[in-house]
Amino acid sequence: MRQPDHSAPGVEAVRAVWVRRFDCWAADYDASQLQSMLFGPAHEAVVRYARLHVPRPGRILDVGCGTGRLAARIAWSYRRAQVAGVDASTQMIKHAAPAPDVHYACAVAEHLPFADAVFGLVVITLSVSHWRSKAAGLAEISRVMAPGAILIAAEVLPVRPPRHLPVRVPGRRLDLTHGVPSLIATSGLRIHHVKPIRPIAVAVNTVLIAAEKPSDRAATVHPCPATAPNSD
Repeated sequence: MRQPDHSAPGVEAVRAVWVRRFDCWAADYDASQLQSMLFGPAHEAVVRYARLHVPRPGRILDVGCGTGRLAARIAWSYRRAQVAGVDASTQMIKHAAPAPDVHYACAVAEHLPFADAVFGLVVITLSVSHWRSKAAGLAEISRVMAPGAILIAAEVLPVRPPRHLPVRVPGRRLDLTHGVPSLIATSGLRIHHVKPIRPIAVAVNTVLIAAEKPSDRAATVHPCPATAPNSD
């Protein structure tokens, strides 16, 4: 099967449109109702899971950080950690509120300006759909994660016909074998947590996904589970 050409002009044009939109939205982004309806619950779920399962990450990366609301909150939660936030929108970075120990940069997920294996925690919230190449972006994230590091992503899962049926949410059937979970597994990370984020999951199929970069590089490619792991 022919693989999609993620360098094609059409793909770049689509991302350019998204970047221009976010540039236009940046000044009023924090006042949007989406902050309380969508991003707020997603950020809360990410921070809560991180605090429970990643006690001392050292360096933390927020990919698709927008105006830095999550990055600043994480920096407050991890007082001794160094936090970096990257976003493709220069205006989002420009409007990011300054916070101690948080550094922002304009960059895309597919080309992260960091050395290999430097982050103990990476977070993503609802930004993967805007990347030019999801597979390349997740491969880059895996590259900058240290062995044993954790990726926490709040993303939307596709809805599939009944035969795919891994995760059940009232009125919804969600699929782990496609989309972000499958790409995370292919990037060499081991998924160990998938759980709907409430109260927004019923509306937009949003789930919290956590994955670890194994210490043994010989065992880093794991198939995406067909069912959600049992984890709190």
